[in-house]
Amino acid sequence: MNNQIRFGISRKEDGRMGVLRTDDAQHISNRRRFASLGLGVDPSKIATANLTQGCKAAIVSEKDCGSVISDTDALITQTPGVGLRIFTQDCVPIFFHDLEKTIVGIIHAGWRGLKTGIIENTFALNQELGVSAQNLKISTGPAIGQCCFEIDGEEADYFLSRHPSCTARNNGKTYLSLQSVINDKLLLHNVIPDNIFINPDCTFCAKDYSGYKYFSWRRDRQIGATHASIITILPRSRI
Repeated sequence: MNNQIRFGISRKEDGRMGVLRTDDAQHISNRRRFASLGLGVDPSKIATANLTQGCKAAIVSEKDCGSVISDTDALITQTPGVGLRIFTQDCVPIFFHDLEKTIVGIIHAGWRGLKTGIIENTFALNQELGVSAQNLKISTGPAIGQCCFEIDGEEADYFLSRHPSCTARNNGKTYLSLQSVINDKLLLHNVIPDNIFINPDCTFCAKDYSGYKYFSWRRDRQIGATHASIITILPRSRI
């Protein structure tokens, strides 16, 4: 197979990527175009997950290009040239592909989706396509880290009981590592440890020369201040 996998995520310096409905439509559209073109993806060949903080995944193809796929937080495709896109602030973008480079997928993983089974449901669709977890390579993008993700109430009750090793206590407060929860779930589904890359950047506190590197809902509370994450199978003829 001569395909190549390309994926990436925008940063704060690239500008706000917006939400599905925005007052700044033209500027947002231009930024999204630049983000996709930077990965070699035709902007008209992108399918976007609707993102409901839920647990549903969908398989898409060329007929879905230009569409927002309703009631989904994960997308999978076997079609070269089709881009899969999600928008995130502090939630974890998860990119994956099989070793033969015949399938790619993207997952929007927040605490609600992790609780209700977004990874499990996505892997079930992979199995329907004949791809086992042992044959996947997985990378996460920047997301809020345990250093800054304080939880309480429903969040704390669930993760303290189900994933205690992914939590930490500090000054009477509980903090959660979404990344550790994801890693545990991947290992439970028999993903090979060497095929998992966890991005260490925290969207809440990571900085560079220009200040904060990423947008963060928990830090700034700005609607539409999102990052765009895209993955595609790029055919060899376009490399």
